[in-house]
Amino acid sequence: LNPIYFDTKLAEITSYIIFSNGLQDGWSAGGNHKNLSDTLIAIDIPNGAHHVDMRGSDPNDTEDVINARIQETNLLMEWVKKFQKERFAMMNDNDIN
Repeated sequence: LNPIYFDTKLAEITSYIIFSNGLQDGWSAGGNHKNLSDTLIAIDIPNGAHHVDMRGSDPNDTEDVINARIQETNLLMEWVKKFQKERFAMMNDNDIN
């Protein structure tokens, strides 16, 4: 992917994306490795491989994999709560009108 596109355009057209990069994965070289906004978040996992953070937990998980899962879970929960709050407010506004 063109890094210029990431840096200059992606934040204009989308939001709420976690770019997780297992750095043991060869594909990570093409990944985004920096936050582009408050809702376009990059998480590098030095000991991670392809999709390791999306797999179930394993006793052999390294600390960086565990921390990435925690960070991803916290972000997703924060975003869902935000959307629920906005939806509730919108529904209340519609009831008034």
